[in-house]
Amino acid sequence: TRPTLCVGGHHNSPGFRNLQSRAKQNIEGILQSSINLKESERLVVLHDKQCELSRILASAYEIQDHPNIEVIDFDQTEPERLKEKINGYTPGDLVVMIQSGAFRLNEYRFRLELFQRGLKNIEHVHLGLIDPAEYLAYINALDFLPNEGGELGRTLKKRIDVAKKTRVYCDQTELSYDTEMEPALLNIGDYTGMKNVGGTFPIGEVFSEAKNLNGVNGEVLIFGFPNIERKVEIHETPFKLKIEKGILTDWSKAPASFSEIVDQIRGREGDIVHVREFGLGLNPHMGKHNPVADVTAFERQNGLHLSLGKKHTVFKKPGVMPQRQARYHIDVFVDVDRIVMDDDTIFEKDRGFTV
Repeated sequence: TRPTLCVGGHHNSPGFRNLQSRAKQNIEGILQSSINLKESERLVVLHDKQCELSRILASAYEIQDHPNIEVIDFDQTEPERLKEKINGYTPGDLVVMIQSGAFRLNEYRFRLELFQRGLKNIEHVHLGLIDPAEYLAYINALDFLPNEGGELGRTLKKRIDVAKKTRVYCDQTELSYDTEMEPALLNIGDYTGMKNVGGTFPIGEVFSEAKNLNGVNGEVLIFGFPNIERKVEIHETPFKLKIEKGILTDWSKAPASFSEIVDQIRGREGDIVHVREFGLGLNPHMGKHNPVADVTAFERQNGLHLSLGKKHTVFKKPGVMPQRQARYHIDVFVDVDRIVMDDDTIFEKDRGFTV
């Protein structure tokens, strides 16, 4: 039998074992339902040991019931040796990347290189940003399967794709989308028929944006955003933003840490700050009262997020800065009471999604 990883000297503590056990179970679901990993395909666990959550996840992958598991410590492996290993893997093999930050090998673009070789990929990123009190929420959020949670995403996509107008209601505010929406895209772990299998986990999201940004007008309340240190900052008392023709025009009620983010966007992209993505997170294990500090994970939180900045690699808009020059796509989290598309309520704060 393979030895389990020694995790900071605490791998035998009850807290570690409980998190490891829960992570093992949820990861098993991902490998079976999303990745469809076969026994003949290799499971490669590329990890670091720079934070406790990274060590917990690495150990949870290592103890999976799979006949061909290879574990590699990124920080202890020479770059050329690592490239050689990747070049030697067979299409269909899975490379899991467990990262306290984000792995870098000069200009080597990991996911692109893996997909070009027909390799499957799971990424866990920025784990070092996540506080120990949030580990359980992150691990629970890995329990999202395409056949169950994904069905909600498919239903919401159908509704978004035919909507003529959308209203977002917060406490005493309304944000109006007097426009159709772009065809929605899904991040639900269903890779059926796709060339590339895998992505960044946790998952659970359907996202779109207004076809006509000029049709986005009104006010909205925000409870969370990533601050200048890239950690999601939660505000129990939400603050108001005003949006006119798809542009942020008033954030005077926002905390100083939010203004820092706006200043950063304006410093690189000009004075106009666009409001672009309309993202519906489907993952029930994260939210305002169950946060995770990494925005890459938290954008899957159960509810609505919008994006600030001109950057969106999927939806192209005439009149917005060319995407090669655009720098920022900052997700902000809406303290939403109700979302209405045409005459149908699709979300209520106390009930969640209602489609």
